[in-house]
Amino acid sequence: MHGHGLMVYPDGEYYLGNWKSDLKEGKGIYIWGRNAGEVAGDKYEGNFRDGFAHGAGRTVFSDGGWHKGRYVRGKMQGNGMMQT
Repeated sequence: MHGHGLMVYPDGEYYLGNWKSDLKEGKGIYIWGRNAGEVAGDKYEGNFRDGFAHGAGRTVFSDGGWHKGRYVRGKMQGNGMMQT
């Protein structure tokens, strides 16, 4: 996939945003599905690189809390703001 598009996975997870060579790239939104364990229902909005959350972004947790900050290869990195 290349360009802008929507991918819906069998367990209800989905990604809406930019793609490059079949990887999430650029701006996008990812929502974890019902089989994702403790992150089920969480939503990440922000930048992606090489298929991972990377750069500025925000995760809204299914319990209403959130984190806003920097992500590196899918993990929170450095200073950020969090509300629980």
